[in-house]
Amino acid sequence: MNLLKSLSRIRSDVMPISFSLHSHVRSRRLIMFRSYSSIQEKECRFDEITAILPKTQRALREEFKYDTMSKVQTAVLSQAPIEGDLFVKAKTGTGKTLAFLIPAIETMHRKSHPKNDGRMVSIKILSPTRELAQQIATEAERLTRFYGYRVHCLVGGERRDAQIRRLMRHRVDIVVGTPGRVEDLLSSLPHFNRQCMEIKTLILDEADQLLDLGFREDIERIIQYYPKDRQTFLFSATVSPQIRQIAKFALKSDHTFIDTVDPNDVNTNVQVKQTYAIIPYHFHLIAIRKIINDHMNQHKNGKIIMFLPTKMSTMLYADFLRNVGDIEVFELHSGKTQEQRTRVSNKFRQSRHEAVLVTSDVSARGVDYPGVTLVLQVGAPSSRDQYIHRLGRTGRAGKEGEGILLLAPFEKGFINCIDNLPIKRIEGIDSDLEKSTDSKVEKAIEMLDGSIVKSACMAFLGYYSGKMSSYFIRKDDLLDSAYELGKAFGTEPNISPGLLSRIGFGGSNNVPRGRSWGGRSYIGHDDRNYGRDRNYGRDYGRDRDHGRDRDHGRDRNYGRDRDHGRDRFSNRGDKIFSPLFKNF
Repeated sequence: MNLLKSLSRIRSDVMPISFSLHSHVRSRRLIMFRSYSSIQEKECRFDEITAILPKTQRALREEFKYDTMSKVQTAVLSQAPIEGDLFVKAKTGTGKTLAFLIPAIETMHRKSHPKNDGRMVSIKILSPTRELAQQIATEAERLTRFYGYRVHCLVGGERRDAQIRRLMRHRVDIVVGTPGRVEDLLSSLPHFNRQCMEIKTLILDEADQLLDLGFREDIERIIQYYPKDRQTFLFSATVSPQIRQIAKFALKSDHTFIDTVDPNDVNTNVQVKQTYAIIPYHFHLIAIRKIINDHMNQHKNGKIIMFLPTKMSTMLYADFLRNVGDIEVFELHSGKTQEQRTRVSNKFRQSRHEAVLVTSDVSARGVDYPGVTLVLQVGAPSSRDQYIHRLGRTGRAGKEGEGILLLAPFEKGFINCIDNLPIKRIEGIDSDLEKSTDSKVEKAIEMLDGSIVKSACMAFLGYYSGKMSSYFIRKDDLLDSAYELGKAFGTEPNISPGLLSRIGFGGSNNVPRGRSWGGRSYIGHDDRNYGRDRNYGRDYGRDRDHGRDRDHGRDRNYGRDRDHGRDRFSNRGDKIFSPLFKNF
């Protein structure tokens, strides 16, 4: 009982309701659980938590203008001061960043030497994506404004030598980073290695996505560099067997588990209206323009995020919308440098009028864009969870939002993955579109670069070829759909037999009859003429803004960063083709 009392640390004046805390023994690991039902529904105020330091309280008032706490913040901060490890199940968009930053700062202040000169890293935060890492770093800078601490953000896509100089010359109190760049610096920079020898708190944010993106081995290697007596916080939206394994490796045996997710929750915000439509590709572009314009007419100064499955499709649809010219268009994907991605994110975030962000899944989780009123997902997401995380970019902080999923007929099997969510089909849209013509759409198609269309069709095949079993996609349907996609954008795909064979489409029986692939009949065609279009190879995958960053590529270690452009989902289709296009 003394152990339970010491771990709970719940002040009766802050949490007057009953609190159920029980232990569970699994393989000699004593874990403290705090169930969802035990978390207070009543709003609690930050100034009621006396363990929050005065300078932090001041930052909450003056920088954030916050008085009351979210449910996740209440569940975590009501236990302050927190001395042990935490495993918190919490959805994105629930205020969890402050929930882990505030107790980590308290631990740093409590355990650091009175004359702390900032030479050693006290708080290390690992994030799955560059955008989320930068967002956390910004929050940390605001929260520590009155302390004089220094926050560093270590991510791929930025010059490594510049990051090293900052680590050498300034305080290093808090470091936020992606696993690839952090491990790279730990293993190759002895000075940074020494700076991390006295870490007080390690935080794994969005741990489920860290594992989804293949960072498990990176995380395990990184943890080996840090002191064993550190404090560790693990935050995850889900608790899978894989998450439990990494928790077993990273957390102490007597850690506390806090579940802030309602077991009856369907994982999507109830205030977000969800609909879907199944529309052939030859109507897609008219439908997209109509959806955007109808939404803008109903939401003055609203913002839209439009998700695409691959980098190449993101580039193609962004070019199309720019050519239409109805709305300001921002483009974001892993093909851009980090400097470009940051610039695009900030401009979209700061925009005060109608705008659309066309993006791959680099924007799917954790990143907050205020004022987003619609999430439009074009094509089947990589998974049910990814659909939910994308949808979570709207309806944040209790505001209303809308989500529309636009599928081609061959993708309709994806609906089986989300049939238990409150999503309804838009009826009658096919017949409405059949009667529609749009001269602006036709002119926008004529202005497109045909090589980008061809490249997007190839990335399309790569992305969907891995989903034929999970989404009930047939090979014949997929090849037909790739042809229809290219035709909808005014260009017939130019795909070689060798390329089709690499992704499991070898043999003439798999090719749609009567179709011309590569400008001639597929049967009997070989690769001798493939690639004779000089502009095609030159433009494949080209990001027109990418080459403008003169510093990009100057860092000799740039390519060594494992998380450079890592986007397991949005690049899957693009990467399949890289061996065939080495000069792109």
